[in-house]
This record gives sequence, C-alpha cells and structure tokens, in this order.
Amino acid sequence: MTKDEQKDFFNENGYLIIPGYLPPERIERLLIEVENIFSHEGVLSGWEQPANAPFVRRLSNLFSKGDVFVDLATEPIILEYAEMVIGNLFSWHGMNLHDPLPGYSLVRQAIHADRENFKNCTAYFNVLCSLDDITSENGATRIVPKSHKRAWPKELLEDLFAPVKNEVLAICPAGSLVFIHGDVWHGARMNNSLKSRRVIHIGYANPETPTQYPIANTLPEAVHQRIAKLSNKLVLR
Repeated sequence: MTKDEQKDFFNENGYLIIPGYLPPERIERLLIEVENIFSHEGVLSGWEQPANAPFVRRLSNLFSKGDVFVDLATEPIILEYAEMVIGNLFSWHGMNLHDPLPGYSLVRQAIHADRENFKNCTAYFNVLCSLDDITSENGATRIVPKSHKRAWPKELLEDLFAPVKNEVLAICPAGSLVFIHGDVWHGARMNNSLKSRRVIHIGYANPETPTQYPIANTLPEAVHQRIAKLSNKLVLR
C-alpha cells in the first residue's frame, strides 16, 4: 500500500501492520539491550508496573533505559499516526516489553480496547513492535477490524475470551510495527510454541491521561533536550 492507502486502511479498520519495518541490525541492537536489562534487573524486571500475569517476562518504562528505545518511541511514522489519532498534543503513556512464556494457558488477554482502561483518556494509540516473528502458534494478537466504531467490548460481548466474528491475527515478521487505535478491540493470545514472542508495546495518549508510571522525572536531561528539539507535539509527563 502507498502511504495514503495505509492511512485510509488504518482509519477504516482501526489497525495497520507494517511488515519488517525495522532492519535486522536494529532488531539485533534492541534484542541485545532488552536481554541486558533482563540480566541487570533480574527478578525485579518490570518493577515499575507490577505484573498481574506471572508467566510473562516483562520490562517497563523502556523510555528511560537507553537511546535505542527513545529512537523507537520517536520514530517519525509512529508520531505521525499518534497525532492522527490523538491530535496536536500527545504524551508517552507507557513503553513495556512482554515475552509470554510458552505453554501457560493463563497468559492470554480478554478482548479489550485500550482507552477504556485509562482515566481521563479521550484518545489513545498503541504500537506493537515485534522483535521476534509473530505467528499463530506463538500467540499473535487478535484484532477486530472496524470495532473502534462500536461500543466497548465488555458492553457487547458475553465471553471476552471467545473468538469474535471477523477477528484477524496480527501475524508478521520480526521488526514489524502494528498500529492499534485505542478504541479497537484486541487481545494477546497464548504462546503455544517453543519460541520467544518478544514485543515492545508503546502507548500514546492525550496529555491529561495519567501515565502508567512516572516517566518524565526518570529521563536523563539529554532526552528532555532531545524531545524539546524534536517536536512541540510530544509532551513529557
């Protein structure tokens, strides 16, 4: 698709997959940094946002953990779509990595729309960045196209874990970006493979939405200066 066709598809369906957006060398650098953080944080990994799923390797507030992550969170195409969804001013809301361990049936999500979970949130945009190939077997996220034009799923569905009519799976190679409108129904699935499914989730919201954890005061001054020069649209909170 052309860029205009991609935008039209996103606006109509509420999601967009850009396969293989990141080159292999950039994926490798991200993977090295991710595994270094896991080694450094150990059992405290993801401490900024305590997990409610015990069988997921997690990291949180990656904004504060290296330029490689700030580069990703300020990728021009990502900021462009964040502005499309949210408006002229938006904030980082959270940047986390999830790696669900294979074979645990509890590691799956009810179908949901991100914005319904956050107080004072009037607009939300979520980006999934795959560091591994995402397949049906390792739990590709299910997405319900055009559901951003409907009520919240919990208001319409009896079983939030059951298949939803017309849902699709976000199957894509490593280095892909998956854009998800904050009102689109989606949910992560169980990893039935023997391989990792490392995915970075980056959330953007209107500035009035409380962040998932403190962000601005955890960032080095160099990052503040960089963001100030980059754009007057991204507001640090």
